[in-house]
Amino acid sequence: MEEVLHSCGHRELVDLETAGRNRDQCRGYLERSGRCHACTEIQFGAFNRAAARKADADGLPRLEGTENQIAPATTVREKFRLQFEVAAATVLEAGSPERGVQLVREYFESQIRRIGDAGTYMDWRHRPWVVLVHNCLVDASEEQHLAHGGALIRAYIALSAATVGSSLQLLEDGRLVLAAVGEAGRGGDVPVSQ
Repeated sequence: MEEVLHSCGHRELVDLETAGRNRDQCRGYLERSGRCHACTEIQFGAFNRAAARKADADGLPRLEGTENQIAPATTVREKFRLQFEVAAATVLEAGSPERGVQLVREYFESQIRRIGDAGTYMDWRHRPWVVLVHNCLVDASEEQHLAHGGALIRAYIALSAATVGSSLQLLEDGRLVLAAVGEAGRGGDVPVSQ
């Protein structure tokens, strides 16, 4: 155990023995970018409260699971919603057919409302929103595919390719935003939740 000065300014004992040869890299990361446990809890607590407020405001069902799962899973669900909205805005701006995007949106929103198990969202927390709709092409009937002239497939591919960012930031006004990196590596916040 070593005492490390985290980027948040707090000192904390950290077990760097498990890092083995990467011990110096691990210490460097904690000093440059890492937060102590207390600051991490505060940050994620704020994310979880903001996500819960947004879910309530949008009339989403409360997730089921343990209390330790529900709050962070609600944040993961909100991250998926933000990722989808950013991807949808991007592909629509690029000229993708609105009908195809709407078909994927309807499927995505039905999945958001259907999947009520907090554990499922926790299992998917490191994945993009696309994990929720990977079956939309399979679940759609042949008639649906034909009726929309391939719009569903094209929209799914375009939306998947336009997905950026998975890091959340909390604005001073309490809104969650997705930290996104756009074209040519320019970064920025994409405030898509109210």
